[in-house]
Amino acid sequence: NGRVQRIFWLNVADNAGWKLDWRNVSGQMNDAACREAAVTGDLAIIRELLAEVVVGPVTYNSKNSGRNQTERVNPIRAKKRNP
Repeated sequence: NGRVQRIFWLNVADNAGWKLDWRNVSGQMNDAACREAAVTGDLAIIRELLAEVVVGPVTYNSKNSGRNQTERVNPIRAKKRNP
């Protein structure tokens, strides 16, 4: 289900040092993308969906050991602009 998928991707991203923000992707959008990818075998729609939710790397503030969100940087789109 969609909630489990979001939790899965949040954990994957967190372990890789990335921050996700799902506010711009509705549950219906997520479900439709997953269905299309499952039917067609084409993961491009999943990559596009994830490009909408990646907000940037997790950084550590030198003044404390807590994580802080950086400015909105989308590595997928940045890669397209700077191959």
